[in-house]
Amino acid sequence: MELYSWTTDCSAQQTPRRVSWSVNQDVALVRRGEQHALFLTADGQVLSGGGNSRGQLGRDAPEGHTTKPGRVLGKKAVGVACGQDHCLLLSTRGELYSWGAGGDGQLGFGDTTSMIQRPRLVPFPIQIPVVHVACGNYHSVAL
Repeated sequence: MELYSWTTDCSAQQTPRRVSWSVNQDVALVRRGEQHALFLTADGQVLSGGGNSRGQLGRDAPEGHTTKPGRVLGKKAVGVACGQDHCLLLSTRGELYSWGAGGDGQLGFGDTTSMIQRPRLVPFPIQIPVVHVACGNYHSVAL
């Protein structure tokens, strides 16, 4: 599957252009952060690609370099979300995982850890399944 991207910043790339890499699976959903993206495939796999300066790819990848998509976590997912430099993964079991930048508490662990490079299960005060997730630049929401 080919991916196209564009922006409204000063880079003059204001029309769609094909990125230099592709995803070789059926993609059901794409979510974009500031310099990274998550791809949810039709069979529930999550791939990440782009910049990794704050651990936002959630996998082994060079920090700060543009990286081709690779698999994030061995869990099947039904939803993903991207903030500026952090991500959420909603598993098929209703579990929520987060990773990336956490300096504003957006990862959900009750602290302001600056960065978590691997997906970590978010603890909830009561045992209920999560059904939807969303992110803003520096916050996260679960329903």
